[in-house]
Amino acid sequence: MTVNPYLLQVRVELQVEQRTRKRKEKYFTAKLVKRLLISADRSFEHVFAPTRGAKPKLVHVTPLYTEENGRIKTATYTMQLMNNSYHFYLGAIEDELDIYKAMATLEAIPEQVEFSGTIYRITRIEIDTVDVYTAARAALRTARSQKRFKLVFASPTIFRDPLTSLKHKTLVPSTMNIFSTPVYIKLYLSGQLRQATLMKTLLRLHRAITIPPTFWQTLRKKDLYYEPHRRVPTLIGYVNLHYNPENDQAETALDILNEILPIMLSLGTGVGRAAGLGHITTTLNSC
Repeated sequence: MTVNPYLLQVRVELQVEQRTRKRKEKYFTAKLVKRLLISADRSFEHVFAPTRGAKPKLVHVTPLYTEENGRIKTATYTMQLMNNSYHFYLGAIEDELDIYKAMATLEAIPEQVEFSGTIYRITRIEIDTVDVYTAARAALRTARSQKRFKLVFASPTIFRDPLTSLKHKTLVPSTMNIFSTPVYIKLYLSGQLRQATLMKTLLRLHRAITIPPTFWQTLRKKDLYYEPHRRVPTLIGYVNLHYNPENDQAETALDILNEILPIMLSLGTGVGRAAGLGHITTTLNSC
């Protein structure tokens, strides 16, 4: 593996006010986020367009988040939005979306947007860049000192199962399933994407990083309605990954994590990352 390409993440805080409401369908709030970006710059339709072949999606958006009593909560559906302050994240590889285009687009979000029969008045409050590399290094320091680190699935998540096929979806939070997407992206970007290399890398992680048997106490299944009447089973919550320094792959696993954790934080994991799924953080309150 080679050095990571530059990864971008931007946090956008805004005031959302519903001016009119005609329907009450359960639209995922990440769809509203995409509408805001496309309304600001029509070229984002191409950014969000499906990719073909082996190329992974190199852009990621999140649903809207709000803070209540010091706790970050996901505003899952547009019908739940109140006149309140929210924030979301936009992540990308610089070659796909550079910082100048991203900031120009975010600053051009219109003051009024129509989505699903509802008029939203948008007041932009703040735009900040996020250092995903520093957050990743902090997680690795925790792994070394405490022999574990926390991954938070801060938006509904569906994993890829590399043992079945690249298209297979799963809710099983195994080490290989959690890390399969960022490892795939890393190998693709470095020009080393081969099935044998993908599996070898994931097996090294699997041997040194383990999932505790109590993971169902911190993860829960969530039925997401990405569109009205279209139910999609997902996972949300967090898991404490245990690091075994005695394993012969331990140091290699940390080297791999050093390269793929920034990718996970910027681009998410699993399927539907450009649609708001699979957002990852390393602490419970960092959304």
